[in-house]
Amino acid sequence: MEFCWKPRTDVRSRDANGDAPTSHSSAATTENDIVDPLCYLPDYKVIICREHGGVRNWSNHLRTFHSLDAARRKLLARKYGRLAVLKPADVPLPPPCGPPFNVLGSALDAFLCEEEECGVISTSRTKMGQHCNQTHDWKSTKEDKEHWTSVKVQTFFFTSGLQRYFVVSDPETDKLTPTLGVRANRQAEEVLNEVKTAREKRVKLLAQADEGVAKTDRTGWFNRNG
Repeated sequence: MEFCWKPRTDVRSRDANGDAPTSHSSAATTENDIVDPLCYLPDYKVIICREHGGVRNWSNHLRTFHSLDAARRKLLARKYGRLAVLKPADVPLPPPCGPPFNVLGSALDAFLCEEEECGVISTSRTKMGQHCNQTHDWKSTKEDKEHWTSVKVQTFFFTSGLQRYFVVSDPETDKLTPTLGVRANRQAEEVLNEVKTAREKRVKLLAQADEGVAKTDRTGWFNRNG
């Protein structure tokens, strides 16, 4: 659930580490006169900037990266000043495989560790390989070349050290990406294949036995009926 106040589409996109913040020099007398780049997610108690992701100090962020003066920030304080906002580490993560948040931009490609009850996610294949090797003593083999699965993820905070990725459904294929029991599913598939192979082998053995009986059975009934 996203709770946004009269979102504007004329906010110029820029890097949070850039040199030229967005400028708003015209006078503003009401909240509706201000270009508001923020959005509040009440279910998670976090304020999101449409350009830079989650923010910890919205007033300072607007002054530093969007050049909003004290008068404009005072007006926006009516919207954000009394809202309950959690620290980044305390913000709850959405349930896995839910729809992506539009305010967070496009979902990212990432990798999810297949080890049961692990749940580690990384956007780096190399780091994921190192994690699986060091934490789970995994080594790439012909049968297990990759100990992870590809997923789509988002994060409320983009700042290094505050990123906590969560898996979302793939917006392109509209298919949910499995997040739990990946290895269990693989094992179940292997068991089913083994059962199928054993069944086929048994049917083949029975057919061979029937053929052997047919060759040796020369009773009067067999001779009459073939």
